[in-house]
Amino acid sequence: MKNLRKALAAVIGLSVMAMSVSAFAEVTATGEFTSVNSAVSADYTEIDQNKVSATVDLSKAVTGTEMTYLILNNNVTDSAILAGSIAEGDILYIDQKTLSAGNDTFTGAINLSRVNGYTSGDELPVGSYPIRVGYYYDNAGVETFAIATATMVVAEAGSGETTVTLLWGDLNGDGYATTSDALELVYKNLGSARNVTVKDVEGATIGNVVIGQVIDSLNLLWGDLNGDGYATTSDALELVYKNLGSARNVTVKDADGETIGDVVVGNTIDVTYSE
Repeated sequence: MKNLRKALAAVIGLSVMAMSVSAFAEVTATGEFTSVNSAVSADYTEIDQNKVSATVDLSKAVTGTEMTYLILNNNVTDSAILAGSIAEGDILYIDQKTLSAGNDTFTGAINLSRVNGYTSGDELPVGSYPIRVGYYYDNAGVETFAIATATMVVAEAGSGETTVTLLWGDLNGDGYATTSDALELVYKNLGSARNVTVKDVEGATIGNVVIGQVIDSLNLLWGDLNGDGYATTSDALELVYKNLGSARNVTVKDADGETIGDVVVGNTIDVTYSE
């Protein structure tokens, strides 16, 4: 967190022009924010104009403090962000302002000329784009800096792709990420893997799968919470940490080892798949 805060401060000093591009992009976008107190929400309704909005909840952040909005290129890794090694050319939009009533929303116009994979025309290339919002919140009377993270997943409109939001760590579909989910991993590693129902955060059933096997619709090895390619007791430990109040950030990968994004165990993550 400290390195990322420094990175945000550093890129604010860069001279960056956010080009407002008139577009008629045939794309859709999804990607919810995660943060310590769920203070930031995203709005992709203007993605056809290559615009993305982020709103900071005034009841969850400290007014009068500075907040920062950053949209990054689709080839920027989380490790590069954490290390503060963000190239100027990888900043698609950046802004900073003082949070106040009526001044709690950013609308970022993406600089298409900087997008990795962009060739010509007005269409935003499909891919995953990191978005960060830095803000301050009241932590037991102390103004504390926080980073809300989102991965904007851009897909072609009508491509047959669907995005579902999962509570990461809820393996048995009961709507919570608890030690009961950790037990499913223990059973699996004792040779008694059980069949569970996979559900999204709305409670809609996605399918059934045996812990430790791939759920085909999402192409996820169900139970692999930390992205190491296995469903083991190390994943169960992530749930134990979460329930002890020390939830950790993990990298979510699909069954092919491709990174989907980073999430804190017990928070939500968007997963896009082809129907």
